[in-house]
Amino acid sequence: MSITIETINTTEAFKNLRKEWNRLLEQSPVQSIFLTWEWLYTWWDHFGADKTLHILLARDSSEIVGIAPLMITTAKRLGFRFRMLRNLGMPDVDVAGLIVKDGDQEVVNHFCQEIQNASRQWDILELGEFPNAVLDPQTIVRQFHEANYLSRLMPKLHTFIPTTGNWEDYYKTLAKHHRRSMRRKERLLAEEHKSVEYQRFNEGKVRPEHYNIIFNINAKARFPELYATESLRNFHLALAKPDVLQHAVDISFFLVNNVPIAFDYGFLYNQVYEAWRGAYTPRCSEYSPGSLIFLKLLNHNFTSGYLGVDLLRGEHDYKKRWRGYDRPFTLLWVVPRRKVLACAAYIWLPDLKKRVVSLLKRRNADSRDAEGED
Repeated sequence: MSITIETINTTEAFKNLRKEWNRLLEQSPVQSIFLTWEWLYTWWDHFGADKTLHILLARDSSEIVGIAPLMITTAKRLGFRFRMLRNLGMPDVDVAGLIVKDGDQEVVNHFCQEIQNASRQWDILELGEFPNAVLDPQTIVRQFHEANYLSRLMPKLHTFIPTTGNWEDYYKTLAKHHRRSMRRKERLLAEEHKSVEYQRFNEGKVRPEHYNIIFNINAKARFPELYATESLRNFHLALAKPDVLQHAVDISFFLVNNVPIAFDYGFLYNQVYEAWRGAYTPRCSEYSPGSLIFLKLLNHNFTSGYLGVDLLRGEHDYKKRWRGYDRPFTLLWVVPRRKVLACAAYIWLPDLKKRVVSLLKRRNADSRDAEGED
């Protein structure tokens, strides 16, 4: 294998990669909607104005055998500005990293070397979140020589729920108190004579009006900023265009008395539902609509023959209730040692904070033990 690296830094060149990009993704062990050309190009088209493309292509002869979807952007920390080389689409992508044919480590090594060759263009490298089963974080770190670079790894977990078995068997694995709680909410709705309906739109059935419902619900929910600007809303509407990802966008609603009060929004990719976002109307929280809509979605996944539900990033307690299993991912930072301010902001101070928090936890635990002995 004779590998050469090419850098793509124009939108036009990025635009022309669609077929080769997705052909390579089909041969990559990392499979996610967030690594498709359609998702990343649409994101770049809407949010790339103040950033610089830095996509690396690895070629073996004329064949593309690897893509490092990167960009250079400005990051602010401790009152300083830093040039950050990071995955394209961050912080909005839930799965990132490198796209490599058959996970070939030689290609990964070439990418790491090329990134080092361009180190005068960046202050911090940020990769992730990427799956450890495909890209070994320690192997990547070893490519950046310890004498010249510092690194920091942040372990992450993504919960996956297989939906290929029997629904009733799966339902019985849920904790009894969790099942009782959801049954109580369903009884409450019935006792109040409220009609309940679950709707799911996917496989090309999503329309702009479905997004308008999402925008309206989310405006009153916990994170109203997610769709607060016209540019954000236009990005999501663009994803669902027929020539983009309309076939993959997957939106569910939970309706009470014919009014949508909750949504789940994600993508159906390779028969796996990637659960990206969800919200509900706060005034209806007594019904636990977030739990009820997800229960309906899981049931629909089982009965439709889909392979599973990927709960993506974010280690929240509610995910544990659904009895999936955790897959290890990593968020990685690499900083050249000569860039002292960047080392302080992204390596030394976060590490010091981690040590202090750990020390305080140990002291608190020791204090509680001592009080118990008294």
